[in-house]
Amino acid sequence: MSRAAADRSEAVAGYEAAAAALIARYDTISAAELHAPHLRHLPAGPGRLLDVGAGTGRDAAFFAARGWTALAVEPAAAFRRAGAARHVDGPVAWEDDLLPGLPRVLARAETFDLVLVVGVWQHLAPRDRGPAMETLARLLAPDGALLLALRHGPAPADRATFPIDPAETIACAEAAGLRATYRDERPALQADARAAGVRWTWLVLGTAARPAPRRLTRRSPP
Repeated sequence: MSRAAADRSEAVAGYEAAAAALIARYDTISAAELHAPHLRHLPAGPGRLLDVGAGTGRDAAFFAARGWTALAVEPAAAFRRAGAARHVDGPVAWEDDLLPGLPRVLARAETFDLVLVVGVWQHLAPRDRGPAMETLARLLAPDGALLLALRHGPAPADRATFPIDPAETIACAEAAGLRATYRDERPALQADARAAGVRWTWLVLGTAARPAPRRLTRRSPP
């Protein structure tokens, strides 16, 4: 097994081992509150949504309730089972796959109007981020948007994580033919994570073929 594959397997195994506690924890976060600051910078929809690293499908279900057809991709079986049990009313389908390749998703030969990658990028080694961004760019519809949430701060030792530089991430996106249209720096919503110094960079990335804005929209925490 390659070092990159070992890192990914370690991260998935860590999530599986802590599934009961993490599932309860994730579901305390309101998707409406989480996405409120950037919602107007995303496609209005409804359309096709891809949620990569979907966890319990909290975010996929939020958009599905607003008319989106959602594909939730999650490599940890415990999370897929929990999500399928929780979100039975909206059009959320499930797939077992992971970055950087997403081979099963690519095999569907579909594109998506909105792609979510929330709390995943820190698990990708730097060498995997370029290929992962290229995969995501291939899956975007011509006028689609990629919402990328970058986690900064301490993380559990049982889930392989790597530091993230937002500027490097934007450069990586540009190399894949995407451009940043929105950037926001925010503290974590959960009080204990916030107290530990966890913060997030939120990026919206679109296809470079679309007209470029005069300047990047950026928000900062108060």
